[in-house]
Amino acid sequence: MEDPAVSDTQETKGGWLKAILGALAGLFSGALVMYLTPLVDRVVKPAKPIANFAVESQGLTVNFMNRSTGANEARWDFGDGTPLEFVAADQSVVAHTYKKPGTYVAKLIVANLLGEEDERTVTVDLAEEAPKKSAEKPAIVDLQVRPPGRSGEPVYAPATYQFQATADNASYLIWDFGDGKGLHMGDAAPTYTFDRPGTYRIRLCAFNGSERDDEERVIEVAAPPAGMLRVNLTVADEGLQVERRRREVPVSQLFELTKNKKPGNGTPDVVVPALPGFTIVSFERVQSNNDNLEKAEWKLGAEGKLLKCLCTAKKGTANRAILNERIAIVEERKTKTSRTPIPVTAMVNAPGVVTLRLPPPPEDWSEVRRGLSLQLNKDEKTIWKGTDLPRDVQVNVAGRPYLLNASLSGDRLTIQLASRIAGN
Repeated sequence: MEDPAVSDTQETKGGWLKAILGALAGLFSGALVMYLTPLVDRVVKPAKPIANFAVESQGLTVNFMNRSTGANEARWDFGDGTPLEFVAADQSVVAHTYKKPGTYVAKLIVANLLGEEDERTVTVDLAEEAPKKSAEKPAIVDLQVRPPGRSGEPVYAPATYQFQATADNASYLIWDFGDGKGLHMGDAAPTYTFDRPGTYRIRLCAFNGSERDDEERVIEVAAPPAGMLRVNLTVADEGLQVERRRREVPVSQLFELTKNKKPGNGTPDVVVPALPGFTIVSFERVQSNNDNLEKAEWKLGAEGKLLKCLCTAKKGTANRAILNERIAIVEERKTKTSRTPIPVTAMVNAPGVVTLRLPPPPEDWSEVRRGLSLQLNKDEKTIWKGTDLPRDVQVNVAGRPYLLNASLSGDRLTIQLASRIAGN
C-alpha cells in the first residue's frame, strides 16, 4: 500500500515543475514573438507602393507609361467616364483613345499585397485638331540652266546640263527635258545629258495637290565640228546620309524624399534616351510645371546617346518632389550610302579647253567622297582613260602629240589639250 505522505509530496513537486515549465514556455514564446515581429516586418512585409506615370499623346490616343514601384495591382481611371481599367502592375504602357478633345484628369491607383494603396493624377490636355487647309498654289521662284563649258561658248552634242529649281509650296516636281524620253520626277537639281544636237524645250511643273505652276526654258545643242574629242566623266559619290528628326518628349517623374535623401539633396538623374540609331544634337525646354524642385538642369551625355536631367529638391519641402516638363529634342542618324554613278559629257578641240560641271551631292549628305573616272575618245578610239586626273600626260590625236591636263576646282573639272610642239 502506497504511503499517502509520499504521494502528496510527489504531486506537489510535479505541480511546481509544471508551473515552472509553463512560465518558461510563455516567456520564450513572448520573446520569440517580440524579436521575430520586426524581423518579419523587415524581411517579409512589402514596401509601400508608389504610383507614378507619364503621358504621351498623338491625336486623341494617349499612351500612359507606368513607372510605379512596389505595386502588385494597378487600375486606371482615364477621367472620361469610361469604367476603371484593371491591368497587371508591371504593364509598362497602357493606351487609351478619347472620343473627343478636351481636358481630362487621369488617375493611377496602385496597391501592394497588404492592400496599401497610393495614387497619382495627371491632367491630359487634348486640343482640337486644326482644320485642314486647302492646298496652296505652288510657285516656281527660280529655274537655272547651267551648260557645260564657259558662259557664251557654243555647246556641242553630246552635252551634260545641270538644272537648279527653287519652288515654294511644292510637294513634288516633274521635269520634261524635251527629248521624247519621258518625264522625270522628284529632283530639284537634276543632271541631264543631251545625246544629239537640236533645240530642246525644258518644262518644269510644280505640284501641290490639284494646284500647279509651270516654267519653261529653251536650249540649243549644236552638232560638233569634225575632229572634236569626246570627254566622258563618271562621278561616283559616297557619303553619309543624314536623317534629322524633331520630337517633343513629356517627362514626368515623382521623387520620394526619404531620410537617406533629404530635401535639398540632389535627386537621381532622369534620363531620356535617344531613338535607336540616332544621336541627340540639340534640345530645348518648351514647357515646365515642376513642384518642390529648386533646379532641373538638362545636359547631353554619353556622346549624344542620352539626355539627362539632374534635379535638386527645395529645402524644407514635403516628402515628394515632381519633375513635369516637355523637352523638344533634335536627333540625327547618319547612314553610309552611295548613289548610281552619274555620267557627264562634253566635247573638246585639240588643242582646246573645256570645263565640266560636277553634279552636286544630295543636300542631306555629309562627308561626301567623290570618285572620278575620266575617258577621252576620238570617234570610237580611246585616247586616254583613268581614275587619277592626268597631269602633263602625252597623248596622240590624229598622229600629233598633245599634253593632257585635268584640274578640279570646287564643282568644276577643267580639261586642257595643249600642243606638244610650240607654234602648232
